[in-house]
Amino acid sequence: EDEETEVYEVREITPSRKRTGHPAEYHVKWVGFPDPSWDTWEPIENLRGTADRQLRAFQDKQVNGTKKKKSKKKK
Repeated sequence: EDEETEVYEVREITPSRKRTGHPAEYHVKWVGFPDPSWDTWEPIENLRGTADRQLRAFQDKQVNGTKKKKSKKKK
């Protein structure tokens, strides 16, 4: 018999972490769980398909933040 998997909605993805010997993980905030104690660290395979929009937004923010830092002009 098929076992149902519950799918939770991602509210926001914030900084990722990379630990030696482990794949990168993303800090995830969940819809309906406002308390930070409910936040989790998730590998990308847990986010694909269910949080593509939030993942793209996080990655865009990372790229744009990097570009802004590099483009500062010296006075």
